[in-house]
Amino acid sequence: MLKPCSIAVAALLLCAAPAAAQFAAPTRTAVASTPAQEEILRAGVELHDKKEYDAAIAKYQEVLKANVDNVTAMFEMAYSYLEKKDHARSLELARRGTEYTSDLLPMFYDLIASNHDAQGNPKQAIETYRQAIKVQPMSGALYYNLAITYRESLKDAKMARQTLKDGARVDPHYAAIPVLLGQWFEAEGYRTQAFLALTTVMAVEPSMQAYALWRRVLKGPENPMAKGVMQDPDMRRSATQNMKPQPPKFDEGDFAAVDAQFAPTFQGMLDSMDDGTTEVEALISQVDALLDAIARQPINPKQPSFVGQQYVPFVLALKQKNYVEPFVYWATQRAPVPGVREWLKANEPRVREFREWAVAYPFPTATAK
Repeated sequence: MLKPCSIAVAALLLCAAPAAAQFAAPTRTAVASTPAQEEILRAGVELHDKKEYDAAIAKYQEVLKANVDNVTAMFEMAYSYLEKKDHARSLELARRGTEYTSDLLPMFYDLIASNHDAQGNPKQAIETYRQAIKVQPMSGALYYNLAITYRESLKDAKMARQTLKDGARVDPHYAAIPVLLGQWFEAEGYRTQAFLALTTVMAVEPSMQAYALWRRVLKGPENPMAKGVMQDPDMRRSATQNMKPQPPKFDEGDFAAVDAQFAPTFQGMLDSMDDGTTEVEALISQVDALLDAIARQPINPKQPSFVGQQYVPFVLALKQKNYVEPFVYWATQRAPVPGVREWLKANEPRVREFREWAVAYPFPTATAK
C-alpha cells in the first residue's frame, strides 16, 4: 500500500488474513480531523514507526472516540494491528473503512489483502484486489499492489508484469507503476522497454529512484570491454570468453536494434566527456541518439507491443517538439551533476513549456478489466 510516512512503508508490505469478500460501493461520509486530532494522529504515527504499536493504537482510539467517522484514524489503527499480527482487529477496521468515500479507500482494500497474504493466503489477497478493482476500476494503486502480490507471493513474474501494464492503461499518471515496470523490465532483460517506461515517468514525475534506474539502463549491458574497464589484455580476453550472449526477447516487442545501441551510445558519452563535453550535454546526446533509433524502429501493427502503444508515441513526440534538452536537465535536477540547476533557472520559460506539455500529454487509457 502507498502512503506518506508510515503509509509509504505499508506500500511495500504484502500481508493478509481471512477470505476475500465482494465489496459494495462506499456510502458513508468521512469526517476530517480537527487540528487537535491531527496532532494526536501524528503522535500515533511516530509511536507506530518506533514499533510501539499499543501506544499508537491508544492514540488512534482517542481520535475515534471523538470522531467515529475519522478514516485516517481507522486506517492507522488497522495498520498498527496488522503489524501486531492481530489480523481480526485489523480486518474489522479495514472493512469498516471501505464503507466510506475517501482517498484512503484503495489503502483499506490493500490492508484487507495484506492481512490475507500475511496469513499465508495470497490467492485470497489476489481475489480481494480483483473485487476492489470492480469498485475502483481506475485505481493505479490497486493494480500496483496486486502486481507485487503476484510477483512476491505467487512468484508469477509474467502475471505481475501484465498487471502493471493493465494498471498503466487505466491510470497512466500513477507514477509508481512505470517506475516498477521499468525496474522489472530492466531486471528481465528488456532494456529498451525499461528505457521507455522510465523516460516517460522521469518527464512527468521525476524521482531519485527512477533517475538511478534510468541511468543504469542507459549504461547498457555490463561489458568488460568498455573503455576504462579491465585494461589488462589477458583479463579482457578471459572475460570475453566467459560472456554468454543473451537470446533476444520478442514477447514485449522487437526492439533488438535499439537494444544494440545502448552500449555504443554510452561509450560515445564517455568519449565525449573525455574530450571536454559536460556530463549533462553528453547525456543529452546519448538520449537523443537512442530516440533516433526508436524512431527508426518499425512497428508491427499486427502485433503491437504495450510499450509501443503506451510509451513510444510519448518519447517520439518529446523529440519532435525539441524537448530532449529540457527533459534531460529536468530529469537530472536532483542528481549531483554540475550545471543542471543553473541551466534550469536560466531557462525557466522553456522548462515550464516542456513540463506543461508532459503533464497534459494524452496517454492512451483503457477501462479496467
